[in-house]
Amino acid sequence: MKRRLLLGEDDEVFLRPLQRTLELEGYEVVPAPSAEAALEALKSEDVDLMLTDKRLPGIDGVELVRRVKADHPDLAVVVMTAYGTIESAVEAMRLGAEDYLVKPFEAAELLLVVRRAIEFQALKAESRLTQRRN
Repeated sequence: MKRRLLLGEDDEVFLRPLQRTLELEGYEVVPAPSAEAALEALKSEDVDLMLTDKRLPGIDGVELVRRVKADHPDLAVVVMTAYGTIESAVEAMRLGAEDYLVKPFEAAELLLVVRRAIEFQALKAESRLTQRRN
């Protein structure tokens, strides 16, 4: 089963190689050039993970995480930024992001974080199902 990723990134220079890296690894990528486009895509697209830049036009990535987790609590989210600070990392994680990447990062690091976030989210969903049965 091919995993689908929503990619919130407005910088074409970064978007193209990132999308290519993910597709070469077997992921299907749904690009979204803004937070608003990402929110709109989530209404009609079934995705396993949202990978989003912290700085997007309009709504920023941290607010996007807040909105996405309110409507899609089981969706794995990873936030990327070139402007990494401990405070913004803590805020994104507090709002439900599974991980945080500081640009520039290596392809291997990206792929590891994506796999780990999807697996972690699946384990959490499985745990909730088990708890409901008991």
